[in-house]
Amino acid sequence: MTIEPHDRRQIEQLLSHVQGRQPGRGVPGGQMVVLSNGLQVTIALEQGQHAGEGDAGETRLWLGVSRADRFPTFAEMQMIIAMVFSASQRGAGNPLAISTGLHMPNLVLCSSRISRPDHRAA
Repeated sequence: MTIEPHDRRQIEQLLSHVQGRQPGRGVPGGQMVVLSNGLQVTIALEQGQHAGEGDAGETRLWLGVSRADRFPTFAEMQMIIAMVFSASQRGAGNPLAISTGLHMPNLVLCSSRISRPDHRAA
């Protein structure tokens, strides 16, 4: 699957906007765009654990993907995950958690810890 250049720019702009903000508290709300194929993509920077991983106060990058009429396909998710999480993944010590469910606001919800530089360690 290829992603339209306009959709790629939308996701990149959304990601840069979210990553420039400080994390908040609560359920990830984030910023949302609708792609040309009908997928709704939401990206947020929030604190909290996901799928039983991490601490409640840990900063995570969240990705929610939905579509009104169907689940996102594997190829669609693979492409979007690669775009959103490529910069945040730091090997096995920073796993990507993925959940799916019809009962959730997002049909597919992914999250990964964000490595923040420790300014005290200099």
